[in-house]
Amino acid sequence: MNANVSLLVVGGGPAGVTAALQARELGTQVTLLEADQIGGTSLNRGPAPVRTLARAARLARDWSSWSSFGLQGPAPVPDLPAVLANSERVARYAHDKKDMAGHLRRYGIDLIEDLGPVRTLWPPATGAPGSADRVILAVGGHAARLPIQKICRTIGIGRFPRPGATSDPKNEPTPLPRSDHRWKRT
Repeated sequence: MNANVSLLVVGGGPAGVTAALQARELGTQVTLLEADQIGGTSLNRGPAPVRTLARAARLARDWSSWSSFGLQGPAPVPDLPAVLANSERVARYAHDKKDMAGHLRRYGIDLIEDLGPVRTLWPPATGAPGSADRVILAVGGHAARLPIQKICRTIGIGRFPRPGATSDPKNEPTPLPRSDHRWKRT
């Protein structure tokens, strides 16, 4: 790749940032589009803010063992807005400390943040804003709930009877198999 090739990276999480940096290192003109803030879920809503919420929950839970250490006092009362504000403060601190947006711009990457959902027209007009020779989609994913009840009904196991089953013992679902497997370190 060289400076005559342009690349549009959609998604500013770890994969998109890595792709943009690697392409720029190879001499490509790079534009990086991010719907929200650069860093994606891992930096903005992931480990650090979640750990902060978990720490608050553990602190509230552990008050019940105070007396065994000679401590006294009323149980803490969680202030949910304050707990969430602290989690957001931690996320902002991590975001500001890393200064990923500044790093990308100093590296010569054209960064466009806070776009909201990105839509496209196909085929793009040559030279139109947001057009490029190559495009990388690195938009991440979202967790989905598995249809466990439907699966169990379909294969006839668990406590979910098959559709149309009667109370006849022959039609009762089979119990889930129990595992006596013991995990061992190897």
